[in-house]
Amino acid sequence: MAISPIRLARGTKEYVNAEVTDETGVVTTLVGTSPTFIVRRDNGATVQSGSCSVTGMTLQALIDTTTGYPAAPENHFNLEFSWTIGSEVPVEGPFDIYLT
Repeated sequence: MAISPIRLARGTKEYVNAEVTDETGVVTTLVGTSPTFIVRRDNGATVQSGSCSVTGMTLQALIDTTTGYPAAPENHFNLEFSWTIGSEVPVEGPFDIYLT
């Protein structure tokens, strides 16, 4: 999974989409895998976490910067996705989020 740096306006709610590719070709949908996301500060503290919406192999995280995010000038955060397939819980990320 590769995501370009994400730029969001501070004080908004926006979906961030992530398309997952199973290189083995075995997994064709993430529906039913309980996908989640976590947004962390650079010091590792959690700012936001929640469940993802999912369509096929695309995860959607609703990033809500209207509350809980530190005030400027702190503008860099890290986004991670995870889901459960059998006994495995892959974690993808961190991906850069910048608030403007």
